Amino acid sequence: MAMFRVAYFAFERLQEPLSRSIEVLARQSPTFNRGCASLARSFEKWRISSLNRDLAVGEKRVLEAHLTQEEAVHKGAALLGESILWITGSAVVLHQYLKEKEDEDEVAAAEQERLDQQEARIYAAIAASEARLAARLVAFEARLAQRAPPPSSQGWSIW
Repeated sequence: MAMFRVAYFAFERLQEPLSRSIEVLARQSPTFNRGCASLARSFEKWRISSLNRDLAVGEKRVLEAHLTQEEAVHKGAALLGESILWITGSAVVLHQYLKEKEDEDEVAAAEQERLDQQEARIYAAIAASEARLAARLVAFEARLAQRAPPPSSQGWSIW
């Protein structure tokens, strides 16, 4: 939780100068100025629409806010600055997650390879043991066949 607070604090500290830089750019370019103002007005329209949609029946509706051009440019620059930081932050988090997942996958693959090798050695040892036991059984049956005659079909005989 402390890391989240530190990250949020850093985010807030980075957002302010970035928004001011965007606002300066908006003042220099009429097209960018209109874009920032349009972004702010669209956001305000969406915000008020969602507020009105969430009101209960009979409650007073929120009227559309009228932003001056300067306010709209300021809010648009702030929204754009926050968007840039959120996208960049999300990309960093996603990159870190994928890197850690890749490292975990490599460790898991190495462990699986080690387990597969152990399993192969165990199966080889079992097969060798079965072969030795089969050879001993054949040798034992051969010795038994040499010692005792087959049982007689007419009666009981010990030998």
